[in-house]
Amino acid sequence: MASAVVIAFLTVVFWKYNSRQSESGNSSLQDKSLIVLPFTDLSPKKDQEWFSDGLTEELLNSLASLEDLKLISRTTSFSFKNKGLSAKRIADSIGVANVLEGSVRKIGDQLRVTVQLIKANNDSHLWSHTYEYTIDSVFKIQADISKNVANTLNLLLDDHTLEHMHTIGTNSIEAYQEYLKGKAFYNEAHSSGDFNKLIDANKLFEKAIAISPNFAEAYYDHADVF
Repeated sequence: MASAVVIAFLTVVFWKYNSRQSESGNSSLQDKSLIVLPFTDLSPKKDQEWFSDGLTEELLNSLASLEDLKLISRTTSFSFKNKGLSAKRIADSIGVANVLEGSVRKIGDQLRVTVQLIKANNDSHLWSHTYEYTIDSVFKIQADISKNVANTLNLLLDDHTLEHMHTIGTNSIEAYQEYLKGKAFYNEAHSSGDFNKLIDANKLFEKAIAISPNFAEAYYDHADVF
């Protein structure tokens, strides 16, 4: 009888220990969850949305390289575009702990990018920064944002991961901008089903390829129409 009581007691202790460990693990995993909201175009003429959306997509691509990060997909991220919802409400609706949001102000070659990483449960800022550079520094800005997000969320960053995160596909700013303009048509085509938008996209992808012949992403998206 006594041995049965001891066994039962140990079983309960073991179950509670494992339950706490599981909860701790889930909490740790939850802390490393993130949604990147589409950056807002604050340019005077509101005509740089293609650039702010493109910057958002490139950040998503970069952060997707982090194996320990639970990153919400582009489709879900962009479904909140222009909805006017608070970071906390968005995070609560999809079950993530952190929100990355920002804005882009582009006038000619001048670029101002403001970004903030928010802990959703208490609406506190984990990290924020404002970048004011020329357009030539956009790759540096993207790399710095990704790196700071990873460091703030205590995600592993080895040399291989860093290299993969910061691979844009071209070193040409001109080609990159043509690609982002094409990507705007490409995304519109996929959301609306308008095949002609893919034709418009391909014209811009072709410009990007002409400027930067090894631009793999431009070739890849260009092939979609076929």
